Amino acid sequence: METFQSTLTKDYFVAGKAKYFPVAVFVIASITLMTIQVLCHAIPHHVPDWLFFAPFSVAAVGEPERYIYGIGMTLAALFFLGTLYYVYKAYAERLDHRFMCPWKFTVPLICVALVGLVVQAWVHLQDNILADDTYARGKYNWESKVHTIAAGVFFGLATIYCIIVSVIVYKNANEPLGTVVSSTSRTFKYVLVSSTVASVVIGFLMHPSIGLTSRHDSSLYFNLGGAFQWICVFSLIGFIATFAPDLAAHDRAMTGAYERIDKAPGRRDPTNTHTVTIARDGTMPEPLKDDPTTSDEERAHTEHSRLVSTYRD
Repeated sequence: METFQSTLTKDYFVAGKAKYFPVAVFVIASITLMTIQVLCHAIPHHVPDWLFFAPFSVAAVGEPERYIYGIGMTLAALFFLGTLYYVYKAYAERLDHRFMCPWKFTVPLICVALVGLVVQAWVHLQDNILADDTYARGKYNWESKVHTIAAGVFFGLATIYCIIVSVIVYKNANEPLGTVVSSTSRTFKYVLVSSTVASVVIGFLMHPSIGLTSRHDSSLYFNLGGAFQWICVFSLIGFIATFAPDLAAHDRAMTGAYERIDKAPGRRDPTNTHTVTIARDGTMPEPLKDDPTTSDEERAHTEHSRLVSTYRD
C-alpha cells in the first residue's frame, strides 16, 4: 500500500476536488482553441478565405491569437499535470502488479508530451506559412521547424499515453480497478482513443505536404487535414475528461481513515499507530481521554507533523 504525506485540508482527494482537474483541461483547451479559430477568420490577416478548418497551429500565427493560444495551452498543461498525479495514484492503488511497469512509464511519457505542448504553444509557425513560395520550396525558418517537432512529440506521445491507458483499463475491467472505472467511462475511452488514432493517421495522409496529392488540390486536403486535426485534438481532451468520473468514484470510495504516526519524544512505543477518522473537510477529532497511546507531547504537535495519509480499500 502506497502512502504519501500531505496536509489534509489541502488534499484534493479529501476535499473531493480532484475530479475538476480533467474538466478544467477540457474547458480551458476548448475555449482557447475555438477562440483562436474565430479570431483568425474575423481578423483579416494570414488565413485565406478557402481555409475553413484551419489547423490550430496555423490559426495561432497572428496576433492576438498566438498569445491566447500560448496562455491557454500552458494552463491546460498545468491542469493536466494535476490530473496525471491524481489519476496515477487512484489507478496505482488498484492495478494488478503486472501492469505497474507500463503504468509508471506513462508518467515520464506524458511529462515529455506536455513539454512539447508548451513549446509548440509559444514557438509559432512563420507568418507566411501558407504562401506558395514557402510551401513549394520548403523555406521554413527555425521557429516553424521547432514548432513542428514539438507538436509531433506532443501528438505522438499523447496518443501512446491514451493507448496504454485504454489497454490497462481493458485488462483490469474487473475489480479492483473496475470499482472506479465504470463501463461507461471505459466505453468512452475506447471510442475516443480509436478516434484519436484514426484522425492522426488520416490527417497525416491527407496533408498535401507529404506529396500524396498535387498542389492543385491542396486547398481541399488542407481543409480535410485541418478537420481531422480538430477531431484528433478534441478526442484527446475528451479522453482526458473521462478521468473526471474515475476520480469522483475514487473520492467516494475513500474511507477517510488515516494513520497517525507519533513523533513526540515522550512516546513509549514509537512503532505503534493509531487509526482515526478524518472528516471530509480535513478536521481531526480530539484524542480519546483514555487513549493510552496518546501522550501530552503528542497533543502539542501539529497535524502536519504527525499525519501520514493512507488510502484504505
